[in-house]
Amino acid sequence: SCAAIVSCGGICPGLNSVIREIVMTLHSFGVPKIYGCIGGYKGMVTPEKWIELTPERVQNIHMQGGTILVSDRGNPPHIEIAKTLQRMNIKQYFVIGGDGTQTGAMDTFKCTQEINHEVAVVGVPKTIDNDIPVLDRSFGFNTACSEAEKAIASAYIEASCNANCIGLVKLMGRHCGFIAMHATLAARSVDICLLPEMDISLPKVFTHAMKLMKKQGHAVI
Repeated sequence: SCAAIVSCGGICPGLNSVIREIVMTLHSFGVPKIYGCIGGYKGMVTPEKWIELTPERVQNIHMQGGTILVSDRGNPPHIEIAKTLQRMNIKQYFVIGGDGTQTGAMDTFKCTQEINHEVAVVGVPKTIDNDIPVLDRSFGFNTACSEAEKAIASAYIEASCNANCIGLVKLMGRHCGFIAMHATLAARSVDICLLPEMDISLPKVFTHAMKLMKKQGHAVI
């Protein structure tokens, strides 16, 4: 039996590390062939473009950014993906991606049941937002916080070196404020941190910002 790995959607820090660890672990358990599917779900139906992943091939990929599997968006019919998994004798199918990707993985699994192909479909959640219950850290989150800290430092320098200046930093996170909160705590130079989980009163924010301007001549939000 063989295994296949695919990454879908946008890239984020840590993708190659995840691919590397999956390959190394599968190899240690004696899986004879591990395929890397090029081009996201679109590439799942073109197995002639797949590459074989060996420990030697992935040894140093964690030192590179992005993904060696060339991520892409778009969904071919899931029944076609299921038939490809059956034809290639894939018994372990690792899907790295976000909400839409994981929904697609579930649809593919249902299709494999329809054609009586026994396969373990493993969803590996991909988000730098850290908005996954149970997990302490989603991969890429720490890097996102580190890069956010640099942006905050730049905003602080600009704000503190100019009269009556406010440094405004907007960070990723969609509906959760983990990156903003952790980066704020790490930077130690933020005056106001606004999180999507908060009930924000803009008049109160403006009032506090005015007090900061009068007191120290600058602010970082």
